[in-house]
Amino acid sequence: MSPRIPQSRASLALAVIGIVALLAALAIFAFGAGNGGNGPGKGGVVSAAEQVQAKRGKRGPPGPPGPQGPVGPRGKQGETGPRGETGATGPKGVAGVNNERVYNLSIAWRNSTDAAANDHSQQVIPGVGTLEIDCPANAAASSHRISLTNPSNSTRRAGVTLTTLQGAGVNGASQVERLNIDPGTSNSIQLPPNGMVEGNMAAEPYLGGSVTPGSLTNASITLSSYYQTNDLGNPPNNWCFVSAQVIVKGGA
Repeated sequence: MSPRIPQSRASLALAVIGIVALLAALAIFAFGAGNGGNGPGKGGVVSAAEQVQAKRGKRGPPGPPGPQGPVGPRGKQGETGPRGETGATGPKGVAGVNNERVYNLSIAWRNSTDAAANDHSQQVIPGVGTLEIDCPANAAASSHRISLTNPSNSTRRAGVTLTTLQGAGVNGASQVERLNIDPGTSNSIQLPPNGMVEGNMAAEPYLGGSVTPGSLTNASITLSSYYQTNDLGNPPNNWCFVSAQVIVKGGA
């Protein structure tokens, strides 16, 4: 047993010497790779110190912008927002010119003895003529009438269109009459015994020539009449009631 102890120590010493030699060789190799092996980090190994020393260079100038891309699809329309508050009322405008005029005519009598002072009514319609309503206490139908007289000094024709309405239902009847009344003349239609008359009266060019639109008189008439005048032997059984309104526009 005693002769083997020196041999074991010699083997251990050789092993230690071998390890030291291997470490020295590795150190020499590492040193050669760092200084003689083309710079730090050869073989893909970069130390922490080398990473700190490797600073980023300055940013280069920006390149030119690329071409604009195509316009994308339009998005969906958003929901309608809530209605805003009502704004304040603006100032009142300047009043316009209004030359509208209204004329009223009427006849009212009961009993033939009271008719004489109340059987006639008339009104001058400027630019057209004189409108008259007659309802005397006699049986002559032609004496119960609406008439218009165009003065002799007028330079316009009076054009009158009247529609007479009387009766009711299937028995109702209407009649339209057109009157062309030259200066210095007159014309008329009969008052309906129980009915209405409506229509228009207007000044119209007589001798030709142009006129300014709206400068000539235009009037509308609405009339109702109810009368009985044929009971001459019994005066209280006779009466006449007529009410008419004329609305005039334009003209003087």
